Amino acid sequence: MGVVPGGQLGLRSRIARSPTIWLITGEVEADFRRYADAGASVQDFGDFLIGNPRYAPALEQAADPPRFLRALQEAGYATDPNYADKAIRVMQRVRAHLTGDDL
Repeated sequence: MGVVPGGQLGLRSRIARSPTIWLITGEVEADFRRYADAGASVQDFGDFLIGNPRYAPALEQAADPPRFLRALQEAGYATDPNYADKAIRVMQRVRAHLTGDDL
């Protein structure tokens, strides 16, 4: 999943092409979906995970977001070896901002 210019979060697809940095292979052209809103992106991401048995162990951890993200990475979701840690840090910053703990 990545951020697509002018769009929301995206999954690889046949809909739009965008330069993407891959830690393993360098810069490549990759396909991403574009969404009308964040809700549609999140729904599609969930459908993607549910539809792929390799992510079943991660979905079993869905009630614990850090464990879910680590299990998702272990299942091969991201090429970035620090994906889970980075996502967890973003989640913590957003939570701190929403609760006012970042002041």
